[in-house]
Amino acid sequence: MPAAVPSEAPSRLADGQRIRPQHRQIRCRAFGMFRMRDAKGPDPKVLCVPTADPRLAYLSDLEPFDKLKIQHSFEIYQDLEPGKTIDAEHGVWADRADAEAEVGRSRRRAVRAAAVVDERA
Repeated sequence: MPAAVPSEAPSRLADGQRIRPQHRQIRCRAFGMFRMRDAKGPDPKVLCVPTADPRLAYLSDLEPFDKLKIQHSFEIYQDLEPGKTIDAEHGVWADRADAEAEVGRSRRRAVRAAAVVDERA
């Protein structure tokens, strides 16, 4: 599934000229998801690998220790920002089907958000 990295750049220049962000797309496949929450609500993390990398073709799941390492990094990364916390939902991992469903929901949200931006332009 192609994934696009969203741009954090402003949508307009100082003179009002509209900016169209550039997105690079990488064909990838989701194989799992880590469920967590932050102050704004559910914040699932979809794990993907590039489809073009033959070294990762075998990857369909992670070993339990690797999952713990990933979980730990998500649990501590917001400790660096004062006032931010996350709830890792007690280490809930989801399978490939759930991850792909989340990618679909994210795409639909992105399409709706782009439509709102276009209406305002």
